[in-house]
Amino acid sequence: MQTVSYYFIILVVLICSAPFLSAQDSTETNGRNDGSTSINKAPADGLPNEILDITSTFFKAVIKGDVKKALERLLKDTKMAEKEETMRGLFETVKKANEIYGEIRNYEIVSYENVSPSFTRLRCIALHPDFPMRWVFTFYRSPEKGWVTINVKLDDDSQYFFSED
Repeated sequence: MQTVSYYFIILVVLICSAPFLSAQDSTETNGRNDGSTSINKAPADGLPNEILDITSTFFKAVIKGDVKKALERLLKDTKMAEKEETMRGLFETVKKANEIYGEIRNYEIVSYENVSPSFTRLRCIALHPDFPMRWVFTFYRSPEKGWVTINVKLDDDSQYFFSED
């Protein structure tokens, strides 16, 4: 009789929790079981407006051909901007990508990942005439400066958008 009670309790718990177990939204975990990080597959749904503005301003300037100004604005008030070698390297990489694949025409947000309310990674694809470029931006919400870009990565390994990088 006692065994039946345990089975009944387990059955009730499973039935009551089924809607929560099967509910899916536009996010998925990045392989960690603690649920602290999620990748949002809906391009800009829930992404802070400040990050959207920073990214949009950056790509608009690059599309206009003002890469140096775009990078300076993107990295304003950051440690990256203080490193001349880093700035020169990013500038040269963007310039080389435009030479090889054609001038960037547009961009699309692919996904973003929130580690916390103050730490976000954004993945974009730059649309060139001949081949896309992958851009990965990491943003930190500084208590004093607001959202700042703390890392920028770009390459032509766009196939990584189809798996975790």
